[in-house]
Amino acid sequence: MADAAVYQYEAQVADFVEQVIEAYWNVVRTRENLEVQRESKTLADRTVHENEARVRVGLLPPVAVLEAEADAKSREEQVIKADNDLAVARQLLAQTAYYRPADTFVPRTLEPADEVVPEDVTVDIEHGLSAALSSRPEIQASARGIVVQQLNERIATNGLLPRLDVVGSYGVNGLSGTNRATSLTTVAFSPTDLGGGRCVALGSGQGFLCKVVLNTVSPFAGSQSEAYRRLESNDFRSYSFGVQFQMPLSNALARSEVTQSRIARSQAELNHRQLLSNVTLEVRRSAADVTSGRQRIDTTRVARALAEENLRNQQKRHDVGMATTKDLLDFQTRLTSARAAEVQAKIDSAIAVARWLRAQGRLLGQYQVVVEQPGRRGTPWFAQF
Repeated sequence: MADAAVYQYEAQVADFVEQVIEAYWNVVRTRENLEVQRESKTLADRTVHENEARVRVGLLPPVAVLEAEADAKSREEQVIKADNDLAVARQLLAQTAYYRPADTFVPRTLEPADEVVPEDVTVDIEHGLSAALSSRPEIQASARGIVVQQLNERIATNGLLPRLDVVGSYGVNGLSGTNRATSLTTVAFSPTDLGGGRCVALGSGQGFLCKVVLNTVSPFAGSQSEAYRRLESNDFRSYSFGVQFQMPLSNALARSEVTQSRIARSQAELNHRQLLSNVTLEVRRSAADVTSGRQRIDTTRVARALAEENLRNQQKRHDVGMATTKDLLDFQTRLTSARAAEVQAKIDSAIAVARWLRAQGRLLGQYQVVVEQPGRRGTPWFAQF
C-alpha cells in the first residue's frame, strides 16, 4: 500500500506539472495574440489616415473614411479583449503554480521567458506504448492495488478453514512488604495449669486444656527489591499449556467476507484493464496531436506568408484605385487571422509535446522532477508465519 500511495502521488505531481505547462503556454499564446491584434489595429489606423488624405484631395468619397474608422474601432475592441485575456492568463498561471516568494499572501504573477519555438519530436507509437505501460505511475499503483486485493481474498478464504491453536502461559510471582506481627490463638493440652484463667481442668490427674496466644511473623516480609528477587528465584511459578480447535459450521459471516473480497479483486482487475485501455488511447491520441501539430505549423506559416504577400499586392492596387477600401480591409483581416492561426498552431504543438511526454510517463524526468520513495523495510519475522 505504501508503494501504491507513492505512485499515486507521483501521478498527481505529473498532472500538476502538465497543468502548469498548459497555463504557461496559454500566457505565451495570449501575449502573442495581443501583438497580432495590435498589428491589425495599426494596419487599420494607417488605412484611416490614408483614406482621409485621399478624401481631402478628392480621390475617395467620405464614406471610405467612415468604413475604415468602423473597422479600426472593431479591431480596437479585439485589442482590449486580447489585453484582458493576457491579464487573466497571467493570473491563472500564478494561481496554478502558486508562486509565493517570502510567504506573500497573493501568488506572484509570472511572466514566461520563452518564445514559441516548435520542437522536433520523433513520435514512435510502439515505443511510446511500451514506455507508458512500464513507466506510468498510475499503472504501477493499479497493479499493486490488485496484489492487495488478492491478499485480502486469501485472508478472507482462511476464515472458512478449521482453526487449530496451541496456547500456553507461564508466569512467576514475587511478594514482599512491611512486616506486621499477627496473633494466633490455639487450644492445647497442658499437664499443669498455666494460670490467669487460661486453662480448664479435665479431671483429677487428667491435666488441663489451655488457650495459648502465639505471635507469628510473615516469612514474606521485606522491601520491594526483595519481591523482585523472589521473581528471579523462580520459586513461585505457574504455567499452563493446551490446544484449541475450532470447526466452522455455518460460518455465514466468513463466506460473505470471501464473496466481498472476490468482488473487490475482480473490480480492481477490471479497473486495471480499463486503465491500460485509457493509457493506450492517450498515447495514440497524443502522438497524433504531435504529428498534426507539426503539420499545422508548416501549413499556417505558409498561409501567413501568402496572406502578407496578398495584402501587399492589395495595398498596391488600393493605392492606384483598383481596389476598394473594403477589399483592403478584408485582406488585412485575413492576415490577422492567419497570424493568429500560426500562433495557435505553435502553442497547440508545444502542449501536444507535453501531453506526449505525460502519456509515456516521461514528463517528470524531462523537467528533472524526482519523487523520492521511502526506504523499504524488511519483512518482520512474525509476518513470515
